[in-house]
Amino acid sequence: MNIAELKPGQAAVYPVNFVLGKTATTKEVELRYNLKVTVLDEDMNEINDADVTVYGKGTEEVDYETTPLTAGAYKIKASKDGFVSTIQYISLPNAKKEVAIDFADAFATEDYTTEIVLVKTATGTVVLAGDLKFGNRWMLAKVVRLYNDKGTQFYGEGNSNTYAYKFNVPETEFVEETTTKAISSKFFTATFKIVDENGIEMTLVQKIAKPTASTEPGGEEPNVEVKIDFSFNVEVTRTNAAPTLVPTVDTFDPMIVNGTDRVKQYTYDIPVLVGMKTIDIQGGNLGSETALGVAVAQAMKAATDTIVADGYKNALIEKGYKFELAPYTAVKSITSKQEFVDFTIGVTKVTSTTIITSGDEEPVETTTDVNMDLSGVYAKYQAAGTATVNYDDMEIIKVSHDHGHDHGHGTGNAGGGIIEAE
Repeated sequence: MNIAELKPGQAAVYPVNFVLGKTATTKEVELRYNLKVTVLDEDMNEINDADVTVYGKGTEEVDYETTPLTAGAYKIKASKDGFVSTIQYISLPNAKKEVAIDFADAFATEDYTTEIVLVKTATGTVVLAGDLKFGNRWMLAKVVRLYNDKGTQFYGEGNSNTYAYKFNVPETEFVEETTTKAISSKFFTATFKIVDENGIEMTLVQKIAKPTASTEPGGEEPNVEVKIDFSFNVEVTRTNAAPTLVPTVDTFDPMIVNGTDRVKQYTYDIPVLVGMKTIDIQGGNLGSETALGVAVAQAMKAATDTIVADGYKNALIEKGYKFELAPYTAVKSITSKQEFVDFTIGVTKVTSTTIITSGDEEPVETTTDVNMDLSGVYAKYQAAGTATVNYDDMEIIKVSHDHGHDHGHGTGNAGGGIIEAE
């Protein structure tokens, strides 16, 4: 820029451009969500007093009303007396949001709204409810589901680590059948799918008679409850492999020697292994303190109580074996042969002792087979028991007779002398 010299009394204006750096006014932060749940009836009227529970991971309840939710999957359960409980799943996206830097915090919030419609419990509905046990121990199931024989799922309570369940089944699901006594009755074929504490799924089919106190849909009599209590039982089986002869060889040094010129008789005691030892135990996915884990452990212990279970040990199960030695011979080794049996104890069957109580009728007890995969749960053992030992296999050698005196006998005692094979 050229600036001219000014004379007294003169003025000049020169334009000047300035470039200013931009100051940041916004910041990107994590987005969280204010969950707004609206519960409606079938006519789309809001149910203000419905119970709403929100779960995060597993069975963790989330205080969604006061705490913004982070991104992730959530389960929402809505319920109210007179309505069928309903569960809805949502997934909140992982997102960022630009906010004014003067007001920036660790996160920003945004409303997330969802609606759940509750269906009224129909008149004439049969309520199926009960408890879950393994023997006398409560089984805290992760989830309980109910289906009919066409695969239709019924919704109810029993979806959050509980030993109790409750489902509402329309009476129209009860189909008329003629029994062996030519008596016509209505039955509902229920398929229960239960996921236990270990994540193992159990499936069982139970036929349920229609309660006499219930009515057809639209009737005036109240709904009735069928109480179905399941008490599961574990059965294990011991499978024996073919016995295998396992030779046990003992070599004695110094040996039992007959250093005389006449036949002599000797006795000897050989220690052998008796008892049982553990080879391998596999628990699959079972937690040792869960109801199923405890039941399996108890069943396996009962199965092994009939076996000698004090572990392998040396014991003289046959003493004073007698044999003869010719002149100037010695026993170099004796071979004992035993039958060791390898066997596996595994869960081969799970049943349920099911007690069904319909209305005011007397309880009916049935045994129901349970389908579940426990093939990875087993224990392997090896037992010797009271094994038969064969002493016939003796290695006899000749010895020199130039030292002219007798040798002793007994366990580990040859009485001195030099042994020379001929």
